Amino acid sequence: MKNTRRSIGILMLMMFACTVAASAAGIGQTRTPVAATSLAPAPLAWRFEETGKAPEIAMPIIYDQALSSVNLNAYVDQNFGDLPGASSYIFDDFTNSAPWTIQGLFIPGQGWNGFSTLMNASQLTWAVYADAGGVPAGYPGGGSAPAWSLSLVPSDPQVFLTTGRGGFVSDSYLTLATPFTLPAGHWWLVFYPTLNFTGGGQFGREPADTTNGLVGQIINPGNYFGWGTGFNPWTSALGLSQRDVAFTLYGHFAYNASFMDDLGRSQLCVDTVSGFYTWNLLSGPGSPAQFTGVGKVLNGGAKIVSAPGATDVLNFTIDKMKKKANGYFITGTGNYSPLTDKNTADDPPGCITPGP
Repeated sequence: MKNTRRSIGILMLMMFACTVAASAAGIGQTRTPVAATSLAPAPLAWRFEETGKAPEIAMPIIYDQALSSVNLNAYVDQNFGDLPGASSYIFDDFTNSAPWTIQGLFIPGQGWNGFSTLMNASQLTWAVYADAGGVPAGYPGGGSAPAWSLSLVPSDPQVFLTTGRGGFVSDSYLTLATPFTLPAGHWWLVFYPTLNFTGGGQFGREPADTTNGLVGQIINPGNYFGWGTGFNPWTSALGLSQRDVAFTLYGHFAYNASFMDDLGRSQLCVDTVSGFYTWNLLSGPGSPAQFTGVGKVLNGGAKIVSAPGATDVLNFTIDKMKKKANGYFITGTGNYSPLTDKNTADDPPGCITPGP
């Protein structure tokens, strides 16, 4: 457990103690030794607890920027229903060289100044925007539309909220009922709660120690903080040294081929570029079951075999000219599953989920 003083501001939690003077409107600003803008009438010391962890997820991580072990602070990221001019949004970028299917997201955060839980938000929003010359192509309420977005009430069954390292229910995990696929590209992720300051307090995103891609960006369209209405690097606007924002994406490389056994015994879904695969064991010993892994791609995608040292054994050959495919899969416990597909043109689309 580590203790630090937290400045009371919608702008940020700083590593230095900041004293905030209240004006008649309850909004003040001072510099001790750095600027902090606040909606709070008085300073308040809060305790940090290093307990923010993602829940156990039975899905592969496709991209990860873990919480910083150096900077334990959080920075304003909230749509204020009662103070719209102060609404601010933090973005960070990622790139994918092949299509990704996103199944879930984990966003750590912290709350202060009366915050107790993200359950008090009227909605939670996740969005992915395309890149536009080194900044997001849009933002909530302006610019280009996101490539994908989703807004849910906190009680939605797709949402799991857990305690963050500040000791409040401020970490969110989204498991998507309908996964989405991003084509190869350069993307910017944003997450924010719609939460009134009055009665809800303040929420912020946290940094990571990684140095992936570009510097995280923040935008305050209402120019409440004097940054202008456009994007700013969060390092310069908020005064921190960490480039990246903490988040985790769960998912896999998108499949570009699937093969169904002629006797219905098995199905293989595979990305013949990356080698990511799912083998559905539909009948026989050990069925029903599903196995995922990353195989080794040979002969320009005509053959997929298990990677050296893999527990499961995959050996599969694809004949695109004759539209045939065949192979087998042996589980780590020794169950053998064959697949013979004499006409790949008539395979059902999509990757099924094995069931009883």
